[in-house]
Amino acid sequence: MVWLSLLGRQKLSVAHKQAGENLCALGKWSSALAELLEGRFDRGAYLSLRRYDEAVVDFTEAIKLRPDVAFAYCDRAVGYFHKGAYGKAIEHDSEGIRRDPGLAFCYSNRGSAKVKRGDYEQAIDDLTEALRLDPGNARAYFQRGQAYESSGNLDGARSDYRAAFQIDPQLRTLLQPLIG
Repeated sequence: MVWLSLLGRQKLSVAHKQAGENLCALGKWSSALAELLEGRFDRGAYLSLRRYDEAVVDFTEAIKLRPDVAFAYCDRAVGYFHKGAYGKAIEHDSEGIRRDPGLAFCYSNRGSAKVKRGDYEQAIDDLTEALRLDPGNARAYFQRGQAYESSGNLDGARSDYRAAFQIDPQLRTLLQPLIG
């Protein structure tokens, strides 16, 4: 079922691109640009398909077209994160945050990259800000729990793991050994 959804997103993205090209041929420039942008920003399907190189390229192209769209920087950062380029991920999440400081998922993403680099205190700061902006973010609680655990704060880790579980009970199997 997930694959059908992803394939549908890819087809939709291609349809937006074709519509944009057709509108260009007709000289309807603003409508063409809107279609082309919609196709680019819907390319998050590459992330879902774990085609991270293509996702980074696509979001880079989207940013060239619309450098003001903050979430595109954060989505590009996700591609870099999954490629193991944590420094680049942090850089692009930081740019997204600079452009829109209210994007909780950019803080969460940047915090995850900082955990991977062992920068636990900075990760905790980012994940705390993500939770201030989006208190129902189970992923941010889980990641902050990992940062607490890695920095030796086991009480903080247990507390965050419990909060993540309360928000998303499907985490029970993963978190049960950690929260007792």
